Amino acid sequence: MQIKNLFFILLLIGIVLNCSDTNKQTDEVSKSVVVATTVEQVEDKVSSPKIYEKFEDMEHLFHLNNDTTYLINFWATWCKPCVQELPLFEKLLKELKGKKYKSILVSLDFPNKIESKLIPFIKDNKLKSEVVVLIDEKQQQWIDKVDKDWDGAIPVSLIYKKAKSKFLYGEVHDYEELKKEVLQIMN
Repeated sequence: MQIKNLFFILLLIGIVLNCSDTNKQTDEVSKSVVVATTVEQVEDKVSSPKIYEKFEDMEHLFHLNNDTTYLINFWATWCKPCVQELPLFEKLLKELKGKKYKSILVSLDFPNKIESKLIPFIKDNKLKSEVVVLIDEKQQQWIDKVDKDWDGAIPVSLIYKKAKSKFLYGEVHDYEELKKEVLQIMN
């Protein structure tokens, strides 16, 4: 009888300990699900660009008067030269990490392509630059506010810090030249 009782007690202890380990595993799985959800939320937030319906709503980005150097690039996913130069901006952003430098990519993609084309493009290419969307179709009213000599063709980039600025017309082909232009404005 005592052997049966001892066996039964050992069996109960084993079950209790096993359930305790299962609860720990469940807790670990729950924690990893919370972490995964949090990471996905952050990734979604990063890859969901801010949309400006009117140029006036984003015009402040061209007049920030602080110690940061800004590169603002106008582009679109349908523009092959635009897409080809994006890795140069991303490489420079990575190289200047920790310095007062910010890269802003102003997408001129069509409003009906933001969800289906632009956001997947940002995610697939892991863009770290800030991406905003301008859907103001009155280009002739705001192009001169960006640069009086700009004809509206993309890609184009503006590099500025306070009163110093440089406008780059057309596709940037040379990383070292881009870096030189940014550092001239930065220093």
